[in-house]
Amino acid sequence: MVVQLVQPVSWWVPAAAVANAVGVLFAIYFGIANLRQRSADEKRRVDEEEAKSLAQARLVITGQGHVGVREADPALRDDELRYLMDFPFANHGDRPVLDVHPEIWRQTDPNDPESAQRFSVRQPVVESGEDITITMRFHEDPSRGYMGWLIRWTDADGKQWYRDNPDQDAPRRYTGQRPGEARHLAG
Repeated sequence: MVVQLVQPVSWWVPAAAVANAVGVLFAIYFGIANLRQRSADEKRRVDEEEAKSLAQARLVITGQGHVGVREADPALRDDELRYLMDFPFANHGDRPVLDVHPEIWRQTDPNDPESAQRFSVRQPVVESGEDITITMRFHEDPSRGYMGWLIRWTDADGKQWYRDNPDQDAPRRYTGQRPGEARHLAG
C-alpha cells in the first residue's frame, strides 16, 4: 500500500495572488494619476509662459495714431514713389522686439480672392522704450484694391505676434494669416 500525502492548499497562496493583483491595480492607478498630474503641471507651465509672453507683447503699441496713405512731398527726388503709408510702432517692454514687418494686403483681381498681393517692409530691431514710425513707399495708391494691413513682430523669446486693427485689445499669435476684414484706411 502506497500512502500518498496530499498537501492542503494553504490560505496564504490565494491571499498572495489577491494581494499581488491589488498591488498591480494600485500601481497602475498611481501611474495614471502621476501622468495626469504631470500633464496638468506642464499645461499650467505652458499657460503661465504664454500669459507672460502676452503681457510682454501687450507692451508693443502699433497702429495707433495715423495708419493711412498720404502723397509724398513733390520736392522729394523719389517722385516715382508718390504714395507713403506710415505705421507707428512703440516698444514699451523691457526687451527688444525683432523683425518688425508692417504689411499692406490688396487684391489685384476683384473676382479672385486668392489674387492678394502683400507689400512689406522690415525694421530689424526696435529697442526697449523706442517709439518709431515705419514708412512704406508705393508707386500707386495702395488703397486701390485694399484688403487690410497688419504689423507683425518677433518678441525676444522668438514668438511671433501681430495686430491688424488699432482697436485690437491684445496682439495675437502670428501663424501666417492675412489681416482681418478689409478696413477703411484712415486719411
